[in-house]
Amino acid sequence: MQINIIRKSHFVIILFLSGCVFFKSPENFEVAYFEKVGDYYEIELRGTRFLMVHDPVPALEGKMYVEEHIIKVPRITGEVNGEEIPRKKATISI
Repeated sequence: MQINIIRKSHFVIILFLSGCVFFKSPENFEVAYFEKVGDYYEIELRGTRFLMVHDPVPALEGKMYVEEHIIKVPRITGEVNGEEIPRKKATISI
């Protein structure tokens, strides 16, 4: 009898915590911005993300942060092949 009560209480706690984490969802912002810089364009993409799982308290609280990526492309119209997008050199050899 005592074990069933403990299992039920653990189940309720797990449901509550999972609800905290999944209450918000990560998303990409609907608007991206671009700017001409010299002979290429920079496209700024932003969105919200969860804090990393190795930090359990904020993760359980559902805390999020805004992440930003900037992509450099040679032109803003037409088709851009992947080879045309400059990449950063890897700092870690694999």
